[in-house]
Amino acid sequence: MANVNHTEMIEEDAADLQFPKEFENAETLLISEVHMLLEHRKAQNESAEEEQEFSEVFMKSLNYTDRFRKFKNKEIIAAVRNLLMQKKLHKFELASLANLCPENPEEAKALIPIVAVLARNSSSGKAHTQRASCLRGAEEEGAKRGEENKRVAARQIQMESR
Repeated sequence: MANVNHTEMIEEDAADLQFPKEFENAETLLISEVHMLLEHRKAQNESAEEEQEFSEVFMKSLNYTDRFRKFKNKEIIAAVRNLLMQKKLHKFELASLANLCPENPEEAKALIPIVAVLARNSSSGKAHTQRASCLRGAEEEGAKRGEENKRVAARQIQMESR
């Protein structure tokens, strides 16, 4: 019989932002960031003298990230990440909001359970107002650069301002 120390085991629950110890120092990436990394790797391979064939997993990952990425420009990705980071979101919340871009608060609460907890604990709604203002900044940044992705930031603003 295996000797298992139950005191060291942490119950995983993303809804309560409880993650295993190995994720403590891990960084989250937006799907758009993963796509950029994969595209960069693909470009490196294509410019190499001896081009290598990519694995099926690599190609499926590239296709997945291309399909589900929300931001297509490096500057917009950086602006969204930086603005959300200023609002003291947990890295899981930040990535979830940016990757999912929920249409409304109900969808956000259903997809990202911690949002529902924050909404219940926020008596004055200040947290939602701060997040909305943060996302408005992302929208303004997108508008400055004339990016098509500003509509995504606008949807997030609508979600957070309700």
